[in-house]
Amino acid sequence: MQFKEFKEKNLTFTSPQLDVEWEEANRYPYIAKLGKQGWIDLANTGRAVYVTNKTVTQISNTDAADYNAWGELEKEKRDRFNASIASGSIEMPIVMKLPNDKLELIAGNTRLTGILKKYSKATVWFIDASGLQEDVVAEGVNDPGIFKAVFTAGGPGSGKTFIAEKALLGHGFKVVNSDILFEYLMLKNNLELKMGQMTSDERERRDFERDKAKALTQKLQYRYIHGRLGLIVEGTGKNYEKAQRLNEELSTLGYETKMLFVNTDLNAALERNDERPRSIEKEIVKKSWSDVQRNMGRFQGLFGQANFYLIDNSSNWTPAKETWLTKNVWQPINAWSKQLPNNSAAKEWIVSQRA
Repeated sequence: MQFKEFKEKNLTFTSPQLDVEWEEANRYPYIAKLGKQGWIDLANTGRAVYVTNKTVTQISNTDAADYNAWGELEKEKRDRFNASIASGSIEMPIVMKLPNDKLELIAGNTRLTGILKKYSKATVWFIDASGLQEDVVAEGVNDPGIFKAVFTAGGPGSGKTFIAEKALLGHGFKVVNSDILFEYLMLKNNLELKMGQMTSDERERRDFERDKAKALTQKLQYRYIHGRLGLIVEGTGKNYEKAQRLNEELSTLGYETKMLFVNTDLNAALERNDERPRSIEKEIVKKSWSDVQRNMGRFQGLFGQANFYLIDNSSNWTPAKETWLTKNVWQPINAWSKQLPNNSAAKEWIVSQRA
């Protein structure tokens, strides 16, 4: 399959009706476990791609590769297809990558067969469910720290990852951090880590790897949330609205949330950025620092004083700070992570998983 859309003059491919196609999708146990809304959320991460008469042979659950298949379809189905073509608009068939990495048609066999016969290419809606194993989805009910999420915030050079490792590891939480994957991809592709020393070609390749890291991290986050696993959501804190939306989504599902805000003065942030193997330009550090400072009060209001941990990391780390962090952050969060969920939505989910 090619990861771009096939376009034909006078024909528009429209998005599939995901709520209707739930009836087709829920025949897969790992999709059924997600529920209808979970299926829609997963499907919305998909994208339009095109298949040809040759590549359609890789897709199971369809006879579209058979040249004679069109004529063997029921006349009523062929008439509906022809009417759609005449109207200039047709809904994309749905193809899904399964946990065994095989491709399968979920819905739209008549459409796929007819489009390929007429045009030799077809646009389909491609959904990647390869990482959605049944055991990953089901593990949450017995996993430590379920229905708990801790957001971290702090600009470049604040040391938030350093603090998060000391304060948040050991509680059973899954880490959601695109920077980890991004740095790995940069090293794997032998790219310059210091942004100020990159060539224009390296910057373009850097942007490509960053987008890839974000996409992979989004997929991991999706899997963790659908298993209701405990989360550490690492971010800079410069985008308040993005964190607010995720916090609302998690709260609706039954999650309890907190924030670890790592603060530092601008000079310390600039010095540490220069010392990092993967540094960014000073002006970006300054802007990010200002954005994070501006959002500090907003985050405190969002999470509430009792669920907002403010840690000053402007000066060097000391044993006294280590002791303070253990007593005032690690221990309370550890106790909290072991508490059973008290939210009605969380309780209902747990009952449904154990049924």
